[in-house]
Amino acid sequence: MNRFGGLDAGTVKRPGTATGEVLGRFTVRFRRCDTQGWTCLTCILRGRSVDDNELDALKEYVNQLRAFQGVRSTKRDYRDLDELDDVRNVFNAAGIRYSDLRHRGEGQDPPDCEAIIDGSLYGIEHTEFVHEKSLAKSIKAIKTGQGFVHYHDWTKDQFLSQLRMKIADKDRAKAVKGGPYKGYYLVIQTAEMYLTKQALCEFLNGVVFECSLIDEVFIGLDYHQSSNVTFPAVRLNVTKRPKSDIG
Repeated sequence: MNRFGGLDAGTVKRPGTATGEVLGRFTVRFRRCDTQGWTCLTCILRGRSVDDNELDALKEYVNQLRAFQGVRSTKRDYRDLDELDDVRNVFNAAGIRYSDLRHRGEGQDPPDCEAIIDGSLYGIEHTEFVHEKSLAKSIKAIKTGQGFVHYHDWTKDQFLSQLRMKIADKDRAKAVKGGPYKGYYLVIQTAEMYLTKQALCEFLNGVVFECSLIDEVFIGLDYHQSSNVTFPAVRLNVTKRPKSDIG
């Protein structure tokens, strides 16, 4: 099950070849629409009148999607929108009130995004958590039609080891280009099948992450049908080394 409530991309041979089978349940927002703020794929597939330009935009969007492990964009412009949506979903799930959320654009990261929180400017870095070898094998199998897709079955030690490396890589104040920021958040998005909210809570129970730059870390999850929040988020326990405002 992917973030759009449909089948995982691993069930089709290539992105965009099973529009009627898979895309009918997508709710991804792929372009601006004058009439309702966003045009979504469900609007198109439910019979709303569309012109050739909209259909071309739909095809362009679908054809650049990654073939496996959540529906993720491979082109920069769409990827920026993905990251913004991930941050929105995490903030909404965590109950964080914000305004003026924007993506800083190519070459301006880190951080990828920034927003006003409690009247102050915050930096928000985005990254993805995946098992790279399993992802690469699965994409190759889908593209060639040979072999099988792989879903990595994480152990607690494996998960925490990779997570600590991921956080440490983003916890570098000297790399920050924007600011000055009152605070700095890290949003880690994952679509790993076995990293459910329940599994994450078990793995993270009693674990503390020490950071010098990052104030809060959230793991954003893919579509959870059984959850009261469509895209749940898990807040990590972060303790801070002393620092002044960043920037």
